[in-house]
Amino acid sequence: MKTLYMYAMSLSLTCLGLFAQSTPGTSVYLSNTNPCKGDVVTAKAYGLSTTISAPDGTNQQNGFMFDIEAAEDIDIRNFSVYFNTVVDSVYIYYKPGSHVGFESSAAAWTLLDIVPGSTNIGTLHDLEANFNVFLSQGQTASFYITTNVSTQFIHYDNGTSVGNTVVSNTDLTIKTGVGKAYPFSTTFQNRNFRGVVHYGNLASSPNWNVSGTAQGDSITFTAEESKVITGEFTENSLNTLS
Repeated sequence: MKTLYMYAMSLSLTCLGLFAQSTPGTSVYLSNTNPCKGDVVTAKAYGLSTTISAPDGTNQQNGFMFDIEAAEDIDIRNFSVYFNTVVDSVYIYYKPGSHVGFESSAAAWTLLDIVPGSTNIGTLHDLEANFNVFLSQGQTASFYITTNVSTQFIHYDNGTSVGNTVVSNTDLTIKTGVGKAYPFSTTFQNRNFRGVVHYGNLASSPNWNVSGTAQGDSITFTAEESKVITGEFTENSLNTLS
């Protein structure tokens, strides 16, 4: 279970400073961090039941492409991966639909973010990317995660056939893809992503309505039930996301 904690600080008689935390390994999105009376704040938790076990071999390449198929309406927000060398930077690309047939077509892909790499080798690394890709139920999207140096590698495992299921849950399916030499060079068939897909299931992301007036340090939120946050930066569990 993922517990989402909301924090509030009074900025005026009618407005708040708002932020959130959740259990480790989960990131949080807030639609409005300075809501006022009557505003609706949407809070979403990401990283729900998506971890794939660590690589069991030594296979690697600069990057890999793979497909995600949504079983529910979801937002893809971030990835965690395993590095097999020191990595300077990571590039994250996206395209609607499958990657199959577009492995060497740079024009088909959109660059979502460039993030720092890490000197930590063989441990799960949160890329801390900044993007939001919405997938409606039944939709497929493909992602290409890669270093930009030929001697820097991301870890993955061998698969059996492109398009096979690597892991799935009630929200999404992650499928076998391909390894790629940077940037859109040699393709290595049948490779499995290892890491975490951080996402939010919109069906399980409730709205919180700011329903009180910030007088002193007290403010009231309503969702499925009302909760009161009292005191400057006092935490209270508003809801539990599974």
